[in-house]
Amino acid sequence: MTVNLLKAIITAVEQSGYEVHATVCDMGGSNYSLINQLKINEDNNSFDNPVDPTRNIHVFADVPHLLKLIRNHFLDHGFHSADSNETILCDSVRELIAVDKGNMKLAHKLTHQHVSVRGYKRQKVSFAVQLLSNTVSQALCFLGERGEIKSAGWLLTAQFIKLVNDWFDIMNSSLRIDPSGKRNAFR
Repeated sequence: MTVNLLKAIITAVEQSGYEVHATVCDMGGSNYSLINQLKINEDNNSFDNPVDPTRNIHVFADVPHLLKLIRNHFLDHGFHSADSNETILCDSVRELIAVDKGNMKLAHKLTHQHVSVRGYKRQKVSFAVQLLSNTVSQALCFLGERGEIKSAGWLLTAQFIKLVNDWFDIMNSSLRIDPSGKRNAFR
């Protein structure tokens, strides 16, 4: 994709009677180059619409791709919490998998594969969604409060997973208005 081709596509769509408000891409090398050429950065997330310069076109990273990147970083390195000055690691999730066994599992989809995912399986969005889910967050809280999760950072990990889950629900929404009110897309 080039800047000229992107603007030509936007122009064709606009001339067909539709308004373009945003574009979405993964963070692959060629798209990263395009983003740089459009001068998109943490301080500027849009560029002028080539048909109507009074309207900006916002640039978003592909949300499922971002979720996989968050999962990979969580598994490989963890995240530093500036609030608590602690590192959020996957240790308590591994402990949850070890403790949560039997017929009545709390995190029923969570398996050892979710925390040891390698190679092409890291491309599976479903593994990332299941690991960074509200179900896993709630299971950590339930078992942590009962003293069955011994890892020191279980609560911070549960809060982090809930935050990522809620962000993903909003950003991955295909509904403008969700009946539950939990997954309303930004307007």
